[in-house]
Amino acid sequence: MYGHIRINHLNIVKDFDMLQGYRDFGRVSLRNSIDVKRVRIGNNSNDEVYVAINDSYDIEPKPQFKLEPKVAMNLGLNMPGDYPQFVWLFDAKTKNLVSDPHIIHRQVNSLVLNKGINRWWIKDYRQATYV
Repeated sequence: MYGHIRINHLNIVKDFDMLQGYRDFGRVSLRNSIDVKRVRIGNNSNDEVYVAINDSYDIEPKPQFKLEPKVAMNLGLNMPGDYPQFVWLFDAKTKNLVSDPHIIHRQVNSLVLNKGINRWWIKDYRQATYV
């Protein structure tokens, strides 16, 4: 489906808060980056999970960062109209894949990771944003 044709392009995955120049939630930066799309990703389970984001559905990436239980972070990803990106989830201990790759849809700006009985799953949200 996606990712079969490899073209040289950027797969942007950045810490959005550091990119904007602020880390605490009470402070707002006047310097907004328009080069990336802000996506909030949160772990709603009681277990930690490794996450990778790339632009291919069929090439498994290496884990990029770990999300602790009940923690969320803001990421700067490809802008709408760029190549689609996929979220991959890996077990914290074995680094084995624990879910199918999940596409980040154009209108989504919040992803919540949930642990089911057998596998992890991701719920998409579109929330009002003022940044």
